[in-house]
Amino acid sequence: MNHNLKIEIATRSISDELYEISGVFIEKLKLKRHRLLDTEADDYFYRLLDLDCDFVVNLDEDCFVSNPSRIIDLVLYMNDNGYHIAGMPDGGVCEHRFHNPLIPNAFFNIIDLRGIREKFNPLTARIQQYGDDLLYLVPQSLLKTKYALDNFEPYYPFFFDLLRNGAVPLYLNGFQWNRDPISTIQCDHKDLPFLIHTWYSRAFNEQRDRFNHAISWAKKFSKEAN
Repeated sequence: MNHNLKIEIATRSISDELYEISGVFIEKLKLKRHRLLDTEADDYFYRLLDLDCDFVVNLDEDCFVSNPSRIIDLVLYMNDNGYHIAGMPDGGVCEHRFHNPLIPNAFFNIIDLRGIREKFNPLTARIQQYGDDLLYLVPQSLLKTKYALDNFEPYYPFFFDLLRNGAVPLYLNGFQWNRDPISTIQCDHKDLPFLIHTWYSRAFNEQRDRFNHAISWAKKFSKEAN
């Protein structure tokens, strides 16, 4: 990797097996990976602020990366173009996520920790809610299905605070996988797919066939990417 950025990966994890399986797909990146246990989604993002790196890649343990080099490309693009947070809108992109498109869904994000620390206000962050002052940021070009400008998830205030304090979002496209009504394909800034997210990691043991189908797909395209 021809850059001087310190990039690390963080995963909010509950399953030893899923954490290990998804980790195989990103081994070639040779990036330090933090496994964060016993944390809710909102507190998880606050804990990321304590990491000693320039950029952190938040990657759910049920995300299987088919082209890991595109993660690095995304980080470099964000660094070169002044973006502070990236991810797929939590509404309007995939049919089964119909909440606030201003907030990136928590399955995959990239956060410029250097850039957001000075923009983040821990005294006000936890009480933030949606307001029409943020309406201008809605990524209209990506919206394909229904959404609501709501306060649905408990981690939303973290991002509302960043947006109100000048953090620049990079909203990424995604689409539902045509072989599974649940799984989502995440695209990068060039609209190229690079990972599949299976959702509902807590249902891994009950839905192994569905998860294994997605894992096999990711393995196939990972080999083609190499």
